[in-house]
Amino acid sequence: MIHAAHSGIVNFIWAIADDVLRDIYVRGKYRDVILPMTVIRRLDALLEPGKEAVLAMQRRLDAADVLNQHAALCQAAGEAFYNVSPFTLRDLKNRARQQQLKADFAACLDGFSANVQKILDKFKFRNQIPTLIQADILGHLLEKFLDRRVNLSPRPVQDAGGNELLPALDNHSMGTLCEALIRRFNEENNDRQTARIEHDAALQRVMNALLADHTELFKQFSDNPSYKKWLGDTIFGATYREQGGQVVAGARYGR
Repeated sequence: MIHAAHSGIVNFIWAIADDVLRDIYVRGKYRDVILPMTVIRRLDALLEPGKEAVLAMQRRLDAADVLNQHAALCQAAGEAFYNVSPFTLRDLKNRARQQQLKADFAACLDGFSANVQKILDKFKFRNQIPTLIQADILGHLLEKFLDRRVNLSPRPVQDAGGNELLPALDNHSMGTLCEALIRRFNEENNDRQTARIEHDAALQRVMNALLADHTELFKQFSDNPSYKKWLGDTIFGATYREQGGQVVAGARYGR
């Protein structure tokens, strides 16, 4: 896959995280949503062409009381896995009611075969669904991953004349993409941890300077761990976001 196109997908997915999740998740937790959603969209794209064949095969197998359906459903899907829910992700993106979207999205996840369920369980992605629903961002997240400007499918996107608009994403490129995302999330976490250490040191210096004139505030900060954590988290969250992911120690407090 052309490097520029690959980098474009990584940047697009990172932009999804910063656009959709920034007011709900701290940046260090973006990966809990973005990585599994990237994989889910890839699997969904792989299965789109064979969706109707899988559903038809399941109906025939159920009618014949066949219990072990895995091999036949994989054959119908043309992959080593399948999804027997009635939905693709594109079917869900226009759901107006959040509770209906929650139920249908859960059904979509539950429809994946057992080998995919192991992947979802490892990600613990279902734990994130209540937060996404409560914040009313699941639909927005789906829209972003289904945007026509990014292709996670192994088939190229073409116009009506057969001209390629977006290249296919083969399995090797998909693996490289996931590695790049993981590396970027890890770098972000390391940057955040360093920034937090610098922030906490700067905040302590400010509180020491306030000791003479604001004794009660200093005492609350020093003796009440819950208050100290709340104050530190609140100020760090604001300054880290203000600086676009960067905090310069003492920039907000002075030295």
